[in-house]
Amino acid sequence: MHDPTFNLAVPEGAAICDLLAALQNNEDDDGWNGGDTVEILLAWFAALGLDVDCPAPDPGLIESLRLAPPGQVLALPHHLTLDGARLFGDGTTVRWTCECCSMTRTGTTTGVTREEAGGPLMQLVRFSPGMEPFTPGDQPEHSPDSWPLFPGHLQQEHGA
Repeated sequence: MHDPTFNLAVPEGAAICDLLAALQNNEDDDGWNGGDTVEILLAWFAALGLDVDCPAPDPGLIESLRLAPPGQVLALPHHLTLDGARLFGDGTTVRWTCECCSMTRTGTTTGVTREEAGGPLMQLVRFSPGMEPFTPGDQPEHSPDSWPLFPGHLQQEHGA
């Protein structure tokens, strides 16, 4: 009988259960085939957005992000997902589209912070002046150079 130490009702819990099901579905009379097991794990990591050729996120870094006080800017060595948002390491070229005015800008990540205790982490990005003009007709209420990226959609720039 299962007695999980994680929440089955969140996407992460479901992903763990999906992995177990995939491994069990691949099992034969002799147990788990090593080569097939590796392929299943590689596909599972890829589906979660983890690149097995990059260093794994440091558990100490993840814990420091969870416990970071409001207003403290923290550097990230590489991208990870936390609090439901994808976060990118310092110096990553990203494209951001604002939800309120549909403005799109390209910039470079400079860290993450929280506005309030227990609040979501926010990716900070510095935008180069003149890098991209505002969309004609938009009246954005944002600083032209940098701002926390919520609400909005952030993605890594292609080729970066």
